[in-house]
Amino acid sequence: MIYKNCSGSSRTFYGVTFAPGDEKYVPGYINHPKFVRLENFSEPETVSTDTTTKRSSRSKKSIKEGIVDGSDSN
Repeated sequence: MIYKNCSGSSRTFYGVTFAPGDEKYVPGYINHPKFVRLENFSEPETVSTDTTTKRSSRSKKSIKEGIVDGSDSN
């Protein structure tokens, strides 16, 4: 069975140590509220190297949301 440690501390079950966020296989059930049973291992998240596009699109969105009707009244 594959489990993910969703807690903020390391735990050991069946001789397998899980650091926070680790996903590992163990031979039995884990009865802990911060451990989630998974069907398969999660796909690694891809990190985009183009951060300038993300920043500029957020800035434009914030500016557009700030302008309501052009008046200065609240």
